[in-house]
Amino acid sequence: MSDSDHLNEIKDLIGVAATLRLLDFADGKTLRIPETQYMTFFHWLPVMVGMDNAFLICERFANQTLVLPTASRVLRDERDRQIWSDFKRFRSVSAVSVAHQVDRKIVQKIIHKAKHEDLKP
Repeated sequence: MSDSDHLNEIKDLIGVAATLRLLDFADGKTLRIPETQYMTFFHWLPVMVGMDNAFLICERFANQTLVLPTASRVLRDERDRQIWSDFKRFRSVSAVSVAHQVDRKIVQKIIHKAKHEDLKP
């Protein structure tokens, strides 16, 4: 399985926002995924993506070494398109912020950028 396949599978498991946090942490490094029995709240994985998401990753990739690309820009653009699309539907910065697990100010910046650049969903 290629690195991009791993990235897509992780994104499908834990969502775009948590995957972005993981990619920002990994920054192209090799990551060893532990077994779920070794997972604690203070382990680096749940700190980055939350305990529920960490367990999902561990169940799928336990004892594997993953090389995650520095492709956060691609995922960030996808997230921005999703946020813009959701904002056009719901017209609520707060609702979109909660749904995408990002700060309201980030949602506001994306909306401002999208209005000027016309992000395609």
